Amino acid sequence: MKLTTIAVLAALCLLSLPAAAQLVEHERMLSARSRGLAGTGRSFASAGAATLLNPAALATSRMYVLGANYSFARVKENDGQEKDVHVLGVEWTDSTPNVLNLSMGVLYDYLLGDGLEGHNVHLALAYSFQAPDFGVHLGAGGHYGSGWPIEPPDKKDLWSADFGLAFNFRSQLMLGIVGYNLLSSLEETTPRGIGGGLSWWTGQLVLAFDTSASFDTVNQAGESVDALVTYMGGVQYMLVPEVVVRAGGRYEQGQDAPLSLAGGLSVLAGSVVSIDVGYQHNISDPKNFMVGVTLDIFNPFGNR
Repeated sequence: MKLTTIAVLAALCLLSLPAAAQLVEHERMLSARSRGLAGTGRSFASAGAATLLNPAALATSRMYVLGANYSFARVKENDGQEKDVHVLGVEWTDSTPNVLNLSMGVLYDYLLGDGLEGHNVHLALAYSFQAPDFGVHLGAGGHYGSGWPIEPPDKKDLWSADFGLAFNFRSQLMLGIVGYNLLSSLEETTPRGIGGGLSWWTGQLVLAFDTSASFDTVNQAGESVDALVTYMGGVQYMLVPEVVVRAGGRYEQGQDAPLSLAGGLSVLAGSVVSIDVGYQHNISDPKNFMVGVTLDIFNPFGNR
């Protein structure tokens, strides 16, 4: 990256640290790759997923990515009503090596559903210190959201900011910690939260475990609760260099339908294009599911 590009984009990230969306809204916007792993990735997320899960994780992969994604979700809201939600998104991230050790990314998505409409911008900026056997990465993320209920006066502009850390050890063990919505324009709509992730990379196999907790919020029944805790686990396996399969599960403590299973597939073409498909199904309430597809064009500068 040229220094002028880095300086301009870094300034934009700092000015836009405001962000919008609850943790549950973030789940609807995840890439197909993360969805296939049941939402894990706080220790290793790349491209646009890092802007949602942990901005510091953006620096753990050295690559330039331009991508687009589509997701469909059938979910149950706090009022008990089931809603269909469509999300269209585009992403740009650059974590290629540079003299400032900075990585940055932008994710834009448009959400449309039953009585819902919203525009969202997610930004991430990360700084890295990488030694031969370990690395430390610091990140700040910002989100700005406009809309949600279509009818005024409920339509609002919201913002919040996330801060995270990520660590890698010998390119095999990854650890991530992130605080969500630590700064926000409306705490009851963007509840504060914390998340963490641990992953192990060995050859063709990746094992991942994440957990997150949101505070000052309500459950699906509309009842006020102190915290909603989610546990997530996923496994990724490279069948051949061009094909990767994923599977995972998640348990959302305090929800009426807490258990979901997920799966996904990636196909790489020419080492520069990947097509990802991810699916997540709530087995406690079979009517609720999420499915997504992501197309990424990337230029890797070396893996973990």
